[in-house]
Amino acid sequence: MGQTPSAQAHTKKFPVLSEKDSEPIAGQYDVVIVGSGYGGAIAACRSARAGKSVCLLERGREFRPGEFPEQFAAVRQQVQLKLPGLDYEGKGLELYDFVVSDDITVLRGCGLGGSSLINAGVAMDTDPRVLRDDSWPQDFQQDLFNFKDDIKRATDMLKPTPYPHEPEKFKELKKVAQGIQKQVT
Repeated sequence: MGQTPSAQAHTKKFPVLSEKDSEPIAGQYDVVIVGSGYGGAIAACRSARAGKSVCLLERGREFRPGEFPEQFAAVRQQVQLKLPGLDYEGKGLELYDFVVSDDITVLRGCGLGGSSLINAGVAMDTDPRVLRDDSWPQDFQQDLFNFKDDIKRATDMLKPTPYPHEPEKFKELKKVAQGIQKQVT
């Protein structure tokens, strides 16, 4: 991806996780998990700690520190797009995976770590206007009280806290945003 020498040196400090302790895929596992994002990684960890044999599958490659695209042209090379009725644009392994349908648009991360690669671990409260929108299914609107309880339970369990300083990943996302802004204006 065209790293600078200092970025290459920085990257070499970190182990390559996708090759660490790798074995050929066996014919059978107690647990097979598809996706290495937040949910898949936790499920794999807990299953392994419970003594289960685990196969964790992920589409895409491992992105190591210093390998994330910083300029708009590099970001564009890391986009795949699926539109209704059309084949994928891209090779299918690019970092930013957009799937567009008539009802919903989804942005997924493609690589070891799944969507956690692209969302910087951001947790935000839901804007109340979103929850009041009439387009939500009636059952959801009627169950909004329980939804709020579920959010409180998750918050109590995960204990999200603000960063006391700007995290490195956020700084990198800002660089990408600034590069995109320069290309658009």
